[in-house]
Amino acid sequence: VNTTAKSVRRGRGAKSCEGCNAGEYAPEQSWRCKYCPAGYYSPPSSPACTICAKGFYTTRNSTDASPNAWCTSCSSGKYAPRTGMTTCLICTRGRSQVATGQSFCTGCEAGKYQHGQGERACLECIAGSYCEVGAAAPLPCLEGTYSSTAGLGAADQCTACPAGSSCSTGSLGHT
Repeated sequence: VNTTAKSVRRGRGAKSCEGCNAGEYAPEQSWRCKYCPAGYYSPPSSPACTICAKGFYTTRNSTDASPNAWCTSCSSGKYAPRTGMTTCLICTRGRSQVATGQSFCTGCEAGKYQHGQGERACLECIAGSYCEVGAAAPLPCLEGTYSSTAGLGAADQCTACPAGSSCSTGSLGHT
């Protein structure tokens, strides 16, 4: 996209030239300003449109009522992995993002999970289960094991049932 700005004449019969407004540029061989395309912005007095950085976006285009004077940062739980984004993507299950203006989501660490989408944080794995890295849901401790402790990160962290007792899948203790 050639978005080099220049001075333009405003209105019919204008005798002087002035720069384009924020969010606008003047294409080569044109006397009219145009809005920056979606994914680009132009602050006041800027000579050209600039592509939005990773973690930021603009949605407006030439058919919208107001121009792109700046890019908007993605809110927590969302991200923009490339430059020139027109919307933010939502963090998927098993991932989260607490900060704004980010280009990625972080996978849940072992012992945590996230079943929702677009979330700011991962949740602690519940007792009777374990959560591996990037878990979207807790997995129950296997039959013959148990756990009364929350935050386990692997099946081998569940405790084996003592001899002579029984533990069903997802047990919090032995009987």
